[in-house]
Amino acid sequence: KKHPGHVRAHLAYADHLEEHGDDEEVLEQLGIALKLDPKNPAGWNNYAHHFSHVGPITNAFHAYEQALALRPFEPVYHYNYGTVIFLYRKDAKEYFRCDENAVFEKALAEYRECRRLAPRNFRFAFDYAQTFYGVKPEPAATPDGWKQSEIRLGERAIQAWREALAGGQAEPSPAVWGSLEHQLIAAEKQAMRGAIVWYRWATDRKS
Repeated sequence: KKHPGHVRAHLAYADHLEEHGDDEEVLEQLGIALKLDPKNPAGWNNYAHHFSHVGPITNAFHAYEQALALRPFEPVYHYNYGTVIFLYRKDAKEYFRCDENAVFEKALAEYRECRRLAPRNFRFAFDYAQTFYGVKPEPAATPDGWKQSEIRLGERAIQAWREALAGGQAEPSPAVWGSLEHQLIAAEKQAMRGAIVWYRWATDRKS
């Protein structure tokens, strides 16, 4: 409030207010920041983050698009956008006017771009691989077509897990490994085994 024209001050204040659950004031502060600087990508990202929690979700989609238009090479924005599309698929179907499979592919495309921009990021690789557990095979007209679709999806999932297990890969410090190895690494290996079982099941059905 001491710096009414300072965009970063409004964004920081909005973050503080969000921690205390003051949604109306958060929205006001973010609105002021974007009015002062409508080309501020961080402001649009924060705006999108707010709407992704309180709705309407379509506002989050629009705000992430604005953030990415201003800073397309920021991996976190692609990650956030892909996550919201994936989590709110019903809203995404209406917003993008497409079916659920197209929504899945759009979310995965955002994750892939995030991975391309930050190929050594462990968390991005892990979450991208996990996403495949919610993805459905592409529809097919025949039973054999369904089997092929399941196999293709299984292959994509396995490849994603291989990349995650290969590292992601900003190598964590020993201290970080100590807190993560029994949680994330074990979860990755279990999920990888699940993906392989799924792939073998789909392959066996083909024969």
